[in-house]
Amino acid sequence: MGIDILKKIILFILLHVIFFLFIYVAGANAKEKTSAEEILETIIGYYTHNHNQTVLAVNLGWDFYTDVKYRNFDIAYNFTRIGAQDKHPFGLNNLGVMYEEGYAIAKDVDKAFELYLEASQLPGAPWYAYSNLGRHFLLGIGNVDSSFDMAKQHLTKAKELGGEEAGTAHVYLEWLEEKQRVPNDYM
Repeated sequence: MGIDILKKIILFILLHVIFFLFIYVAGANAKEKTSAEEILETIIGYYTHNHNQTVLAVNLGWDFYTDVKYRNFDIAYNFTRIGAQDKHPFGLNNLGVMYEEGYAIAKDVDKAFELYLEASQLPGAPWYAYSNLGRHFLLGIGNVDSSFDMAKQHLTKAKELGGEEAGTAHVYLEWLEEKQRVPNDYM
């Protein structure tokens, strides 16, 4: 009789171990299937393979970059990169902002300038691509030499395209017109 009780106890323990292992493995698999990373990969895959959705990807990227409530620089970068790879002017400009600010990706003001320039050369370029270029020429940011004429040209284009929304372009242009020179003490 002692051996039968011992067998039942061992069987009971083994069943509990198997049960807990099953629960652990099932839980680990469930976490993998619902993880934020996998959801993000699925969404990015959708936007990468559906070029009609590029604008939505660019907008989502900017929302995740700028909205404090939902800010996530990794997600913002991934969505914005989709727009930039598809040569969307807003995506290129926004990726430039990310390079210039250095939050979502390592800071590189020269890469930012290249992206602003590329965005400005595409149809439908946003006014702020020109404003960003004008600021680089005005202040001599990175490897860009200060240039009164180039700053004025790009800031004027930003003002034309953006109207009243192009507030920084207005301010920079007023400064240029008043001083008739670029700043000599910015950096």
